[in-house]
Amino acid sequence: MRYFIATYVNKPDGTYDEAVKVDKNLKSKDLAAANVIMDFKERKVLKLRLDDGQVGEKDWGRVWVYYHTHYRDLIDMLDKQYEHKESKVEVE
Repeated sequence: MRYFIATYVNKPDGTYDEAVKVDKNLKSKDLAAANVIMDFKERKVLKLRLDDGQVGEKDWGRVWVYYHTHYRDLIDMLDKQYEHKESKVEVE
């Protein structure tokens, strides 16, 4: 697996559903619908779209820390698979 993909869907009651997945390849559906796409091989945030549709700052470290706090095991698995010692993010 190479990509971490998160998609958020707003519900009529003002809450949202969150769906995350990891995949080896990006599909056109992922590129169109996803809010967040992280490429663990290249250590890049490919897409970061906020709730209001605006593009967020694609800061790898900041986005990595946010998702690591919520999906620790999944993010650790991706990190281990594509370990880049020079770009490893430190977690306090």
